[in-house]
Amino acid sequence: MLQVYHTGNGSFQLSVNVSDTLTLDAGWWEETMEETALGKPLPCRLIHPPEPTMYDQVLRHLEMISYKARIPPESQLNFGEIALATIAVCDDSHFRKMVKAAQTLPMLPPLLDERTNDKLYRTISFINSAQSRQGFFAMLKEQYGEGWLEQKRADIMPNPARWLANGLINAFWRNKSGIEDIHAGEWEARPLLQRHITPMQEYTIVQKVAEGIVPSMHAIYNVVNKKSEDGWEERALSLAINFSPPDYWSLTERTAEVLLEGAEP
Repeated sequence: MLQVYHTGNGSFQLSVNVSDTLTLDAGWWEETMEETALGKPLPCRLIHPPEPTMYDQVLRHLEMISYKARIPPESQLNFGEIALATIAVCDDSHFRKMVKAAQTLPMLPPLLDERTNDKLYRTISFINSAQSRQGFFAMLKEQYGEGWLEQKRADIMPNPARWLANGLINAFWRNKSGIEDIHAGEWEARPLLQRHITPMQEYTIVQKVAEGIVPSMHAIYNVVNKKSEDGWEERALSLAINFSPPDYWSLTERTAEVLLEGAEP
């Protein structure tokens, strides 16, 4: 549940109550005036992100729970809970920590279509060896040309894990969850504390996202955890190249300010 607290000087603190033991700092917002393309003033709400980010706050909370619960390194992993804990992939060491800690979350994973889950898992796991990755790159070179492959490598290699994370979010959250159908239509300014989707829509979105994220993260964890002569960047490249996130999505920014047009109703 999102909550707002007035802090004075025209600013408002945002927080999210996740559970009885976790409340996230969600940053703060203020009303401001921005100039339109026609040079006219437009009232807006500027949301400033928290520090640390909400993702880092969740990660630290999970690490603390994991430490207190004394979870053994080889314990059985519940990837439904992992998918609900995070829908992004960071560097390999943080990813290991998140996977290990996520099983402590007090939530149930959504029901998954096992056939879809297994098919996607097998597809991603197919390139989980140095030999299969070499064959995969050779196939791409033959199909699209060496120039295309080298350009993709140049785009991805500065941060292959972030490219992979962006690709997963674009594929399973933006394109396959139905969230864009809900956002489509005439825009109007709505209060920050007003629920914008129904509980059933929320459940359906999480269900759809998990159907892609669960097997993907399961397979990626196996890639991370498997000993290989290839470095993490090369292994992540073979996965990231399967996705095409928007070019304007950052590979370096951890968070950003959000500008909402319209004054708070």
